[in-house]
Amino acid sequence: MGREKLTQAILNWKFVYTFWIVNCIIYQVSERTCPASIPTLLYWGLLGIITTIVGCYHAYKKRWIEALLYFCLFLFPQIVTLFME
Repeated sequence: MGREKLTQAILNWKFVYTFWIVNCIIYQVSERTCPASIPTLLYWGLLGIITTIVGCYHAYKKRWIEALLYFCLFLFPQIVTLFME
């Protein structure tokens, strides 16, 4: 995959949401077999950082809806886990 195609995929919120959902399902299945490990937590943290940076990029370009979609993708799971504890 070329650099331009990768950039376009990251900026496409539909692709990122699909990727995030698939990873979430895989994480939930693997969480039942073995507890969360450091690499898993680092992976999810890296995904969160990438989506936040892309959200900032969209906010800088004044694409408010896309920016909100990316910010919610990272923040919503953290908010939900606060209420579930």
